[in-house]
Amino acid sequence: MNPFLAVAARVASVCVFVVTGCSSPVSMPAQGPVARAARPSSSPPVARRPALRAERSALPSLSEGDSDCVFLANAARAVEQYQAFIQRAGTAPEYATALERSRDQVTDLQAEMEFVRSGMAQRGARCVST
Repeated sequence: MNPFLAVAARVASVCVFVVTGCSSPVSMPAQGPVARAARPSSSPPVARRPALRAERSALPSLSEGDSDCVFLANAARAVEQYQAFIQRAGTAPEYATALERSRDQVTDLQAEMEFVRSGMAQRGARCVST
């Protein structure tokens, strides 16, 4: 056999080996679809979290006024946490950028809270504390 043809045949088999996902060139099927391994029957199929859907449907739906009240409560809590951080950080230079961001967040949250309160006042809505 011609040595050039022998090398070309070997290179071709290596190329087929690499292109087919490193399976042995001898065990490759001639043509047709690739057979997939079946999953072991010992493991049951995994549920797609139906419990989460049930939990979501069990949550009470909030009316527009209720969602405003939830926002106001969460925003007030966030402002308190930002202000506590600002007090603890003081004037430490390593917290300079975080302090600037925190002050900006407090300013933004207070403006948003005022906007929501004015909208609630126009609608005559009030938060009922429990």
